[in-house]
Amino acid sequence: FAFAFGNPFVLFLAHGHTNAFCLLPWMLLFADRLVERVSAVDVLLLGAVTGFAFYGGHPETWAALADHSGDSCFEFCYIPDFPKGLAAFREHGGPAGWLRWFWRQPNRRREELFQPLNTLGMAAHYSPNPRTPPMGIDFPFDLETGEWRPDVWERWRAWDPVNMVARYGAALRRMRLVYIDCGTKDQFNLIWGARTLHAKLTKLRVRHVYQEFDDTHSNITFRYSVSLPLLWRALSR
Repeated sequence: FAFAFGNPFVLFLAHGHTNAFCLLPWMLLFADRLVERVSAVDVLLLGAVTGFAFYGGHPETWAALADHSGDSCFEFCYIPDFPKGLAAFREHGGPAGWLRWFWRQPNRRREELFQPLNTLGMAAHYSPNPRTPPMGIDFPFDLETGEWRPDVWERWRAWDPVNMVARYGAALRRMRLVYIDCGTKDQFNLIWGARTLHAKLTKLRVRHVYQEFDDTHSNITFRYSVSLPLLWRALSR
């Protein structure tokens, strides 16, 4: 959700289960700060791919970046889902057939539905292709045999934050704050991407705050109590 106040704005790209009541005091503080400063743009981004892509491409706009357990090191977080996703697609005649079946299910939150849904959603995001019937999506594997498609996978890797940081090092060094954290028990293996980002940012001499915490990927909005005060102080300078 986003809040706009004339020229400046603060943008929250948060997890779907975010507790808005937890964030409300900080939203009000940021809004108050933005109303006072109508000549600048202050931004909070929650999500590694979105954050690094938006800020790296527009350093004149973004001022601060917070990445909470964001997707990175795609080989570890996405590839493990592909075999189950592919099997589900084949069972229903392809991704389009699986998606039609999915929408007919009375309970679409079952755990076994996550891998095919995540694979489909990520492919639509990282490798869209309007010329590929019937969904306009390229997958990094053959939908019949499972054979790997390196050309498609390279399109995914171009959006991996661990690969983007080299392109955007100079822009990231201009930021008032780069904040990254991740749970050491993250069930999607995102801790390895976070550690790789930390190492690469350090090598690029990008000042940043990096923290690990003893938890999983789920129900971690309590971490906002760490990042939001840091963002507030950075944006108040």
